[in-house]
Amino acid sequence: MAEDSRGKAPAPRPQDRSGRSSQAHSRYSARLIALLALLLALAVAAGAWVVNRVSAPAAPTSRSSMAAAPAPFQPQASKAQYQALQAVEHKPSKANAQGTFVVCKNGVGTTIASVPTVEVYMDFLCGGCGELHQALDPTLIKMVRAGQINLGFNSMDFLDRLRQDQYSSRVASAVASVAQEDPDHFLDAVAHFFQKDIQPSESNPEPISNDQLAQELKSVGVPQKVAQQAASGEYIDWVQKLNAYTVTRSELRHPSGSQQGEMTTPTVLINNSYWDSDQVSARVGADGLPEALCQALGLPVKQVGVPSAVPQIGSRYRPLTQA
Repeated sequence: MAEDSRGKAPAPRPQDRSGRSSQAHSRYSARLIALLALLLALAVAAGAWVVNRVSAPAAPTSRSSMAAAPAPFQPQASKAQYQALQAVEHKPSKANAQGTFVVCKNGVGTTIASVPTVEVYMDFLCGGCGELHQALDPTLIKMVRAGQINLGFNSMDFLDRLRQDQYSSRVASAVASVAQEDPDHFLDAVAHFFQKDIQPSESNPEPISNDQLAQELKSVGVPQKVAQQAASGEYIDWVQKLNAYTVTRSELRHPSGSQQGEMTTPTVLINNSYWDSDQVSARVGADGLPEALCQALGLPVKQVGVPSAVPQIGSRYRPLTQA
């Protein structure tokens, strides 16, 4: 109905039973149908706008508004444990001073200066670590091979206390040997030991032999000679000293929540900044971790593995999302 000059709708005229009343009623019905059609069209358009807003990727963040990454951790805060780690006579030369194997598209022990560094701290018996690696390793490996990130792995052995065969430290030693002797298979070896059908349960006491470890390494392409050497446990002393040092590093402790101040596995750092994978996983589930990681790095999911696509945060900035 049309509005009068004062903005109010005029009162409807009384209808009689004449032909004029029928015609007016028909015109009223036609107008009502047209109005409903218009409202329906507006609702459809609004729905489409909402869907596009939800599904569209977030607009790039200006680097001027991004927080700078913190400086690398200084070992003086845990000097005794750090010195004990450095004093180990037989240790892998491709690990850095903090015991991390960093790998980029150019190999183990090398980095690309302009891209982000993602570090994962894990125990090979840790069930939560297994879930994280199963979800993220395919994405992380694609990024490494495309030159989009540097990826660091730091092994721990605190779950050795649950078994008689020192499984955590023996596997950590084994992959360290692969990093040294057959670096092309290092990433595959790490990912393999976290597969559901390979990783033993924390509550399963059945021991894993050296021959079994060697067979698992051979299954990802490690030559037999290297696999046997890796299974011998040559770096177990180094792994144990590494664990004792790593737990003292304050930047690896939970910044909030029920475990605030504790260091647990898995722990993820992005450009030396704590990325709370526990909270992320609780929010989006394991299947949502790859997309959440890409959001933190500032890289669209569809560009994972594309060599020309560089994560927005580069090497200088904190992750765009931290939980």
